[in-house]
Amino acid sequence: INGWFKEMRNITSVNLKNLDLTYCVDMQTAFKECTSLVSVDLSGKGFDAAENMSALFKGCTSLKTVDLRGCKASKLENCGEMFSGCTALASVDMSSFVAPSLSSANDMFSGCTSLLTVNIQGLVPNGEVDTDFMFDGCDKLVGLTVGRGFAFDELLFLRDATWTSTADGRTYATANLPSNVAATYYIPGTAGEPAKPVAPVGRMPLERLYNPNSGEHFYTSEANERNTLVELGWVDEGLGWTAPTTSKTPVYRLYNEYAGEHHYTMDVGEREALVALGWNYEGLGWYSDDAKGAVLYRLYNPNEPANNHHYTPWESEREALVELGWTYEGTAWYGVA
Repeated sequence: INGWFKEMRNITSVNLKNLDLTYCVDMQTAFKECTSLVSVDLSGKGFDAAENMSALFKGCTSLKTVDLRGCKASKLENCGEMFSGCTALASVDMSSFVAPSLSSANDMFSGCTSLLTVNIQGLVPNGEVDTDFMFDGCDKLVGLTVGRGFAFDELLFLRDATWTSTADGRTYATANLPSNVAATYYIPGTAGEPAKPVAPVGRMPLERLYNPNSGEHFYTSEANERNTLVELGWVDEGLGWTAPTTSKTPVYRLYNEYAGEHHYTMDVGEREALVALGWNYEGLGWYSDDAKGAVLYRLYNPNEPANNHHYTPWESEREALVELGWTYEGTAWYGVA
């Protein structure tokens, strides 16, 4: 649909919900400079083959609403200038986009002078993506949600402000925002501040995956992250345990990029010691149950230089590993009973 509606300056709304775009590869400039366009509904679209969405809505100066809920674009390579110059747009939610092949997102929101909140938590897979000028001119932005692969640098041209992180509750100047941490960064008291969690707390399943090449076990509550790893050859071992959706006791997630391993701990002192040694702090992994409903055991393999910690709720697995020479280190954290 390259250029389908390009420069049609009289159309005000588009609803493509009944159009099958599964095999559409090139979507660049499809709505470029539709200056009267106010709303577009693309919700639920698969975009399974889409590789290019560059300048998709560029110059749509009246655009206020783009519904992208449930959209997926697993083969997306280029979304540069996607919303560039959309001066009336206040919010963009691309939380369902997971694009492991993305290479360019430059100028994606440049000139979006009314933009308040953006969610691109699964869009940018790593720091190799070109994100130059991504937020140039977005001087009203007050909330930004990113995933663990997102890298902050000065070429984003993100507005100068003091941001609060949902990952650790800390405040950061724009120049000091941490890369590779999944979080929402917001300015308190604005539309960017996330809604407070509602009691009672719920239950959150943690999936357990295994890398047969490195021997690492990995744990995640995010379906997109699980599916991406399975596609890369990890083995889905099913439910690891069930965590509370919130508590007073966070479990922190860290990553050693040199050894290629993750580590998880409730201990702030251990977290800070590992960061001092060069580990990357990736933010909150999950919560431990304050009611101590179900214990998770922590074990250490002294014979391996990396991927040498293991966490399990099963006594039988703990005892089997101890018999094989692993060291039992006690309680890691607690799941819900």
